[in-house]
Amino acid sequence: MQLTYNISREDIWQFTKFVAFHWPGPRLNAITNLLALPLVFFMILWPDRSPLVVALPLSLATGIIGIVVSLWLWKKQTKALPSDKGDQLGERILNVDARGIHTKSSRAEDHYQWGGVLEVAENPAYIFVFVDTLKAHIIPKRAFSQPQDAKEFIESLLSFWKSGQTTLEQSTM
Repeated sequence: MQLTYNISREDIWQFTKFVAFHWPGPRLNAITNLLALPLVFFMILWPDRSPLVVALPLSLATGIIGIVVSLWLWKKQTKALPSDKGDQLGERILNVDARGIHTKSSRAEDHYQWGGVLEVAENPAYIFVFVDTLKAHIIPKRAFSQPQDAKEFIESLLSFWKSGQTTLEQSTM
């Protein structure tokens, strides 16, 4: 199966967000950081003997503003990270078969055997083929002409991946 698509800065952001909120380690860090800000503001205001009716709403409001600003900065920084001269942005040609997953861009080419794929995940807009905890092939579902095509693609992808894992387990016995 071959698929051609473009990766944009928005795609990089959506991948980063997916990792932060769906993988246990990064998710715990993100949630902890989001909850810590209002708590810190409350701890600063409460010992100052501010009345609870003032300290609590002020802490929550300040924390929410801090969270919104933090998320905005995080998104802005993440989208600025990929270099226009690097290989993360732009057109991709992806080939998937029983041997593995092969991608090619204007600047790079790589191939992973199915044993090198850690996880295959998806959300409503993307398919992610993880080759490490923070590295994945990002496949936008907009690359498919029909939603059914994306569904068939992920079914084939999962089938190849699962059979590749089985082959890997048998060869190590």
